[in-house]
Amino acid sequence: MRDEPSEPCFFTMFKNREMRKNILGYLAYWYFVETPKEIVRGWGNILWFNLKYFSFFFLLKTLFSPWRRIQWTRGKGFSIGKWFEALTGNIISRLLGALIRSNLIIGGILIEFLLVLIGPIIFILWFLFPLFLVTFFYQGIFVADFPGFRAYLLLAISLTGTIFLTRSFLQSYHSARPLFATKTLAAFIKKERRSLRFVFSRLLLNPNDIIKQLEALSPKGDLGAPQSPLGNAKTAEEALAFSAKNDQSFQKVLVQLGVTPQDVENAALWLLSLRQKIEEQRRWWTKKNLRRYGTLGRQWTSGFSPLLDQFSLDLSERVRKQRFPELIGHQKEVKNLERILARDQMNNALLVGEPGSGRMSIIKELAKRSVLGETLPELNYKRVVELDIPALLSSVESPGKREAALDEIFQEVMRSGNIILVIDEFHNFVGASQEARPGTLNITGILSK
Repeated sequence: MRDEPSEPCFFTMFKNREMRKNILGYLAYWYFVETPKEIVRGWGNILWFNLKYFSFFFLLKTLFSPWRRIQWTRGKGFSIGKWFEALTGNIISRLLGALIRSNLIIGGILIEFLLVLIGPIIFILWFLFPLFLVTFFYQGIFVADFPGFRAYLLLAISLTGTIFLTRSFLQSYHSARPLFATKTLAAFIKKERRSLRFVFSRLLLNPNDIIKQLEALSPKGDLGAPQSPLGNAKTAEEALAFSAKNDQSFQKVLVQLGVTPQDVENAALWLLSLRQKIEEQRRWWTKKNLRRYGTLGRQWTSGFSPLLDQFSLDLSERVRKQRFPELIGHQKEVKNLERILARDQMNNALLVGEPGSGRMSIIKELAKRSVLGETLPELNYKRVVELDIPALLSSVESPGKREAALDEIFQEVMRSGNIILVIDEFHNFVGASQEARPGTLNITGILSK
């Protein structure tokens, strides 16, 4: 385990094993040191995210680009009228794009300036918060017309603020408190059974039975010695997993109760990962969580795709609504896919595998990384869209109109500049044999254009 960074001795005493006996001291540390540091860190993250959200530098780079990539062409041959019409349209498109992007840049700068002012105010208000609560309470009891609406309002504000402070402190204290100092594994489970209740209930274990059998096996076992079987575990879940892996007496008890030590270790580590994920999501001001809100400026530099939107499924939007699910495995395949798609040429990828092998999971992982800006620079903030060819076939009956619609969809993808197109079950739509089958469409000719 990595050692904690050195701090002044006054605060260090509240983070070691004496912290439990100095809860008031830890309260002072939490209120005057830990939370102010989080406020400053969160303020900096929000300022950083505002720049990312409005994409200032990207908008400046594309300031005079055509609005939504709309461009006019004069067509074949030469005609003064068509040439002047294309020139006028392109100038208007660029001026419109510059005007809208300029307004967006100005709005983002104003918000950034407002955030710069709000940060110090919140920092100061944090230290004055208890004084405000006491003042509201005093006003509600002794100054306002009690009982009355104004008095009840002041008391409600005071009570809400007190509950907020108490809840925030208890959450921090619970996550920072050290393990109970115990001499036996049985005593440790007895002390931590509440926090480990999920593990025991998941494995259909009664902690009382484990405690009794451990006490019968080693009534004088010493866990407080330097070579503690709990190792350097800092959480109850880590300690239980470590004991299930290394403590032979505990392993023997588990086997007698019909559970393997590996099951206990996996369940404990699973609980630990769940709690860490919940704690991570609670800290909304971290960069990782702020990235989930996406960007606004980059969307205004891409082209329109109305026909594609009608016959497609936006996988980027789906993973956002699913709160960015984690992918287990396939990391090598995802990296290879990113590398291929980031090429300037020959950047088409074909995922081959049996049904259920995880092809769509790989695509969704790519969509998640692109939305969060965690993939390669060439793929960041792209829309991953799955083309729904069956929906197109059911809506358009004429084969000629189907091919024309599909050709227009591919043109929209190329004009948009921010779409990664996915065609599921690709093998069903290519090959000469598809032309003879009813309800199918051969897209080979369209792709070869």
